[in-house]
Amino acid sequence: MSSRAAVAGVFANPPLRRVVGAYALFIASEYTAWISILVWAYDQGGSAAAGAIAIAQLVPAALAAPLVAAAADRRSPAMLLVGGYALQAAALAAAAAAAGLHEPALVWLFAIAAATAIVTTRPAQAALLPGLVHRVADLGAANATIGWVDSGGVVLAGITAGVVVGAWGTSAGIAAAGGLAGAAGLFAWGLRATPSLVAEGDVPPLRQELAGGVVAVRENGPARLLLGLQTVTWVIVGALDILCVVLALRILGDGPGWAGYLNTAYGVGGVCAGLAAAMALGVRRLTVPIVGGAALLSVALGAVAIAPSTLAAVLLLACIGAGRVLLDVSTRALLQRIVPAHVLGRVFGLVEGLTMAGLAVGSLIAPALVWAAGPRGAFVGMALLLPLLALVAGRQVLLLDRTAQVPVVEIALLRSIPMFRSLPAPSLEVAARALVPVELAAGDVLIAEGDTAADEYYAVASGEVDVVRGGVHVARVGRGDGVGEMALLRPIARTATVTAASDALVYSLDRESFLVAVTGHASTTAAAESVVDERFASLRALGLLAEE
Repeated sequence: MSSRAAVAGVFANPPLRRVVGAYALFIASEYTAWISILVWAYDQGGSAAAGAIAIAQLVPAALAAPLVAAAADRRSPAMLLVGGYALQAAALAAAAAAAGLHEPALVWLFAIAAATAIVTTRPAQAALLPGLVHRVADLGAANATIGWVDSGGVVLAGITAGVVVGAWGTSAGIAAAGGLAGAAGLFAWGLRATPSLVAEGDVPPLRQELAGGVVAVRENGPARLLLGLQTVTWVIVGALDILCVVLALRILGDGPGWAGYLNTAYGVGGVCAGLAAAMALGVRRLTVPIVGGAALLSVALGAVAIAPSTLAAVLLLACIGAGRVLLDVSTRALLQRIVPAHVLGRVFGLVEGLTMAGLAVGSLIAPALVWAAGPRGAFVGMALLLPLLALVAGRQVLLLDRTAQVPVVEIALLRSIPMFRSLPAPSLEVAARALVPVELAAGDVLIAEGDTAADEYYAVASGEVDVVRGGVHVARVGRGDGVGEMALLRPIARTATVTAASDALVYSLDRESFLVAVTGHASTTAAAESVVDERFASLRALGLLAEE
């Protein structure tokens, strides 16, 4: 499949399209609120006040993120996603009202509540995505598309904040952000988490569950480095939020609306980078975009210090946005490949917590750098962070792709099938690694009735297949089910012919891997026997199989 077709497949998948659409609205809401609240705080007490309210929002969010993200593995990530959007909308509406009534203490309170609710979105989405796509290429396309949408949301937020705050004030900007969050919740309403990446029998006590993400990262050197890159990147982003306000008001001498327009330039660069990333989905090695994104971000950030005009600053901020998106999308995609699937939500909760912590640190550093080195010197100081991390990491940066082998999409597919749902995570991963993709055109015969060489089970990832016995149509099978288990679990020939009803993608599992997975655990053995009994009962009811 070409990269362009893979991206088109994202929008052809209705649940995935709703996730992406809701995320676009969420990003617009998040950044509109962030810019509006920072400008409101700057009006109250300068860059120190802006930094203080940023930290006040980010520290509770950083602490809450791992706790909230555990629900993405323990409960439905779809419910967590929609609930988080609803909480953000309510908190931002209250903050807007408080700003309009000149109640600064309440603005702080509701801004903190909104920022804490934001941490539900990305972990829930990261846990949800593997169950909505059909192959690894689709997961790459989804991540690239979300990265592009992320930047597009920043553009929309910059325009919204610039226009609304410039014309009607910061309370109107915060209210607009609340409306966008509410729209995101409506867009995502009705999504179903098919499947959860954690089986009911795998759910540990909450304390142990929270530690699972930390342990998974601690024992994985590349994952630790990726989290380090993510954290430092968000330190820079947190500082940049403050520095854009300083750039607009102190360096360029433009009005407060330009804080939004500068963020728009930053977002436009990210949109361009997101499109480039989406068209490079065939690249298996992600080290190149990670290193390239970090270099572009650092060089452009340092160059802002000597920008001679508003136009030059706008162009450099676009480059900063492009570098940030390349780095963020690539590191998140690689984390999804190398982290065990059963702790995916918790690891991304840790990522979200570190993201918020990084933003808080950046918001704290920026005013200090402005005070110590001046506005231009602050940009230079932030530009040095990623190169310093690269120097410390050394050759590890070049070896990031070596452990990118966790089959998260295949695990999600097996988890959608009742027969495999109760498998412990390690056993499920072993079975997922044995899956082999098989593409079918409409009319292709997958299984022939009477065949005695029954060596494979087939899990349907997309499309549908028809099951026919003795010329009689028995069933039509789609995603969330499979075919071929009867002849593997009983000493019989194939009981029906299975033909592709449409273009389809199935994954084959060889006899040995199937039997080890299914018969190695009491719960899966019982589930498999139940499926076989139901199949035989259905054939008898249709008169296609003699009574025993």
